[in-house]
Amino acid sequence: GVNGFALDKEKGLKLIEESADRRISRSALPKALVQLALVYNGETLERDESKFMFYLKEAADLGHESAQRMLGISYKECSNEKEKTLHYVTLAASQGDLNACGMLGHYFSSAVCGLTKSLVLAKHYSEKNPEDELSAYILSCALLQLGNDRYEEIM
Repeated sequence: GVNGFALDKEKGLKLIEESADRRISRSALPKALVQLALVYNGETLERDESKFMFYLKEAADLGHESAQRMLGISYKECSNEKEKTLHYVTLAASQGDLNACGMLGHYFSSAVCGLTKSLVLAKHYSEKNPEDELSAYILSCALLQLGNDRYEEIM
């Protein structure tokens, strides 16, 4: 339990579902849908992939940037759907999700998800999240390679 109260997973799930089904305020709805998706991610209840993806997609399609990033990751990890992965990660990055920017930097630097390797785009996305170790590494590598390429052009 929590703070002396017994956990009632079924009652909690019912309340979250009711909130999501009522189509609460436009600003709160995506957050409620993300919470409902996370319930089905295996930490609160047994993992239910179809419900997890359904609620996450609902939130992502309503513009929730974290849901967009998580959905993109889920498409990549669960079904390797490259187009959907790029679509949702790019949507999240376009809204300023720094983790999504870092992911795109990695995707462009390593030619992941069917992308053509682009050090310029890897640099562009990675420099948006310099606090992230992987993004900082990708940014450093891209800058080094771009500098080497320019040096070779001069010679």
